[in-house]
Amino acid sequence: NAEIHKIKLIARSFMVLQDTTAIYNQIKGRKMDLNFANNKLDKVYVDGNGESIYFARDDETQTVVGMNKIICSSMLIRFKQEKTDKVTFYTDPDAQFLPPKELSETLTKLKGFDWLEDYRPSIDTVLGLQERSIWQPAGGAKQQTLATQAAGTIEQKDDGGE
Repeated sequence: NAEIHKIKLIARSFMVLQDTTAIYNQIKGRKMDLNFANNKLDKVYVDGNGESIYFARDDETQTVVGMNKIICSSMLIRFKQEKTDKVTFYTDPDAQFLPPKELSETLTKLKGFDWLEDYRPSIDTVLGLQERSIWQPAGGAKQQTLATQAAGTIEQKDDGGE
């Protein structure tokens, strides 16, 4: 059984979680280490120029009550049961909470954000169960050049036989 244990993003790293059609929780930094346990995201360490945008929701109604924007040197995000459990910001974090009435489209996106839905690989593609060029949209359109935002490496461990 080959399992992914770590993914290293080594330049202008970006991590995005689409909350709804128009809401994207975002984390970016110079470098990121994504650590997995049992093929599930366990923790993410952002090293250098950390920035985060996270939309806060009311626990009962799930209505967006505002947006947290944080800038820091580095951060650690821990996950439990596939949800964010704890976030730690290091070295003088600068945090700002904005209510919905003060939000604009430019404020809700970190610099460099571009949601390229057609280029998003499926989990099967990432795990090597399905082949598809990352340079070609999933819909089969003509091949296009895509500027990469992060270069990465994936470390796998083959536990079969050891």
